[in-house]
Formats: sequence, C-alpha cells, structure tokens
Amino acid sequence: MTIINSLPKSLKQNQLHMVYQPKLDISSGKCSQVEALIRWEHDGLGIIPPTEFIPLAEHTGMIDLISKWALEQVLQQQVKWLQQGINIKVAVNLSTKDLENQHLPIDISNLLMQYKVPAENLMIEITESVLMLDLARTIETLKEIRELGVKIAIDDFGTGHSSLAYLRHLPIDEVKIDKAFLDDFNCDLQANKIVKTSIELAKSLGFDVTVEGVETKDVFDTLIEFGTDTIQGEYFSKPLVATDFELRYTQLIEQPFLFLPSSDNVKH
Repeated sequence: MTIINSLPKSLKQNQLHMVYQPKLDISSGKCSQVEALIRWEHDGLGIIPPTEFIPLAEHTGMIDLISKWALEQVLQQQVKWLQQGINIKVAVNLSTKDLENQHLPIDISNLLMQYKVPAENLMIEITESVLMLDLARTIETLKEIRELGVKIAIDDFGTGHSSLAYLRHLPIDEVKIDKAFLDDFNCDLQANKIVKTSIELAKSLGFDVTVEGVETKDVFDTLIEFGTDTIQGEYFSKPLVATDFELRYTQLIEQPFLFLPSSDNVKH
C-alpha cells in the first residue's frame, strides 16, 4: 500500500529516473540502441525494483501513469542527445495493459511530434507480465504503432503468457530472449538447446533476436555462434545514467569492443 500510495507523488518529485543500457549489434560491431530502464529511490523504502512496483501498478490501474512518464522521459532525453549529435534508438518498456488503451498510438504520435523526435529513434518493448485479454485489439494497436515508424519488440520472451503462441500473430520486429534462460547456460545442455532453438525459431519467422543478461565471454561467444543479432548485459555494458552514456557514446559506436573484458580474444 505504501508503494502504490507513494507512486504519483514520487513521479512528481522526480524520485524515479531512467538509466540506459547499451546493446551491442553483432553484425555492425557497434552500439546502435539502448534500453531505458526505470529506477526508483523511495525516500522511505529505499530502492524499489521495477519487478516489485510495476505489477502493483498494473493491478491497481496506475500503469498508465508510469508509461506516460517513461515515454516523456525518453523523448526529452532524445531531444538533448540529438542536440549533442547523439543519434541512437531508445527502447522503452510498456505493459500489455497499456495496449488496452486504444488511444496509445495517437498518444505516441503526438509525443513524437511534440518533441520532434524521429519515429525510428524509438522502440517499444512489450512486457508480458499481464495476459493479453483482447489479442485482436492488441494486434491492431501494435500495427498502428508500427505504421508510425516505431519498432516493436517482445520482451522477456518465453517467460510471459503463451509468448510462443502469440508470435505468429503479433506484428513485431524483434524478440528478446530472457536472461533466465542463461542460467547454467554453458553447463546445462537443455538450457543451451532451448536458447539455440528459440533463436532459430524467431529468426525463421523473420524477427531480429536480442539476448538479455549476457555476463560472460563464454556465453557471448556461444550466442554469436547461434546467430544472435544483438546482445545486452553487463558483459558489454551495465545500465548507465544519461551523462555517463554521453561520455562513452563515441567509443560505444566506434570501438565498442573496448568495453568487453578480455577484448583481445573477442571475435570482431
């Protein structure tokens, strides 16, 4: 109750903020996009992880407050970065609950026009923590968002509600394989095969594939062999506050492998 009651006030008092985790594009060897992640430092409860407050916001009907705030934060940051010559795609997470809002595509369009940010600089990642109640409506909403020029990704693939069944219906561009599948990745043959098969399936359906939570060189090398398009995780870069990302931007797009441990052994 404290978390829920504090949320509107905390948003107004800027207790929530964004960090940005770079992703490494394997084919180009560069960082061409980042994921915006919410952090909440509550003045009484300390750090509250998104895994705790996002489900509460969904179940109490307050997720739209967070989602609107997140979109605004990302686009405001994009304006600053574009003025600095930083041209990067930013992915922002929305809930399946947000897709029930028929005005979502119009709201996104209006925000893009308001901040004068190109649609191709925005990606929406849909997190399936809540079951999609109206699949037909969801598909239509996603189509309208894509028509704006915004890319769509399914986040945490394989851990939500019937993600596999949805894949053939949803108008999406990218599948993100959840880090949970990397547990014991190199010592558990079944875990290894699940990841490999998931990558092959997604790519055979025409989707790009990102694997989250990559923390070691062994996993990194194996994922490249499996045909992963993009990797994300602390092996490449931890989430960064905007100012730190700005300081590293040039190296991230020109010499990203400098950020990898034991970079001399990494295949370019």
